[in-house]
Amino acid sequence: MVAALLAAMVGVTFVDVIGRQFGRPVSFAFEFTQAAMALMIYAGLPLVTARREHISIDLAVGLLNARWRHRLAALFAIVCLLITLVWARQLWVQADALASMNTVMMYLRWPLAPLVYYMAFMAFLTALVFLWQGLKLLRERPD
Repeated sequence: MVAALLAAMVGVTFVDVIGRQFGRPVSFAFEFTQAAMALMIYAGLPLVTARREHISIDLAVGLLNARWRHRLAALFAIVCLLITLVWARQLWVQADALASMNTVMMYLRWPLAPLVYYMAFMAFLTALVFLWQGLKLLRERPD
């Protein structure tokens, strides 16, 4: 799915850039790109989280012993769980508001609520991954 979205984005952008040279840009290119980016980013979020492939900076972690690094990792998972739950809830509230107003994209006329509900669901799924990681770290013994 993500590869197809990326290919579609490339195609729409290519046609839009060529069309702009002739005064005929693709009117929906910006909206399509926004929607495709949202779908791609939120599709990958739980996977990136599960694989622990987030960008991180370990400035002081090397100074800590194994026990403290383990505790810090568990604390990080719990804090990320809480932040992601708030984020997912706010997305859901926004989706409800968009659905109640029947908000659609200007050119494509696609409803926005399903996209934002999808984003909220994927954020909740990411929160579950953080919960799983946190519980796993709390049950494990540090090296």
